[in-house]
Amino acid sequence: MKSEMIKISQKIECYFSLPLMIFLLTGVLIFFWIFNVSSLPLSNPELITISGEKGLLDLMTYYSAGEAYEAVHSYGEKGRELYFRFIAADYLFIIFYSIGFSFLLIYLIRFLPFRNKNLSVLNLLPFSVGLFDFIENTAVLSMLAIFPDKTLFAGTIAGTATFIKHLLSFVSVFVLAVSLLLIFYSRLKHQILNSKN
Repeated sequence: MKSEMIKISQKIECYFSLPLMIFLLTGVLIFFWIFNVSSLPLSNPELITISGEKGLLDLMTYYSAGEAYEAVHSYGEKGRELYFRFIAADYLFIIFYSIGFSFLLIYLIRFLPFRNKNLSVLNLLPFSVGLFDFIENTAVLSMLAIFPDKTLFAGTIAGTATFIKHLLSFVSVFVLAVSLLLIFYSRLKHQILNSKN
């Protein structure tokens, strides 16, 4: 299993491109602004305005099936239509951040003060986030599609996928932060040693 993961991560590394990474991460920032700051008719602020209090389920850490349907009900018809548009855009966002952050990890790992081929599997972390984001979106989409009918299965899957997505996102950010700190420490140590010589 581990060797297969290494093979997959190394295959992803073969497609690494610095210009593509910059393009994808720029796209991530644009999507983030659209979803969380703008008042476009697929954003969280606009959904809160429409519903009066409830925002996107995607931004909650965890929710039960009951809480999910309470939110879906509070959106109203206009809010549910907005959520459909958000999910359509979020599927595209998944592609941008999964590949973009995977490439960023590949890029940073190259500058680490030590070499270990097993570290290459870290570039799979953003794809694991994307996988659970995809599951979450699909479950929420099915909830919206059949509303006002309910399915506890879809609500439970959505809440669980959201929780795992946020957990893996935290791990990914932690790995990025540690990588940056190790690179900074290595560069600083190298400069200090050079200045003494």
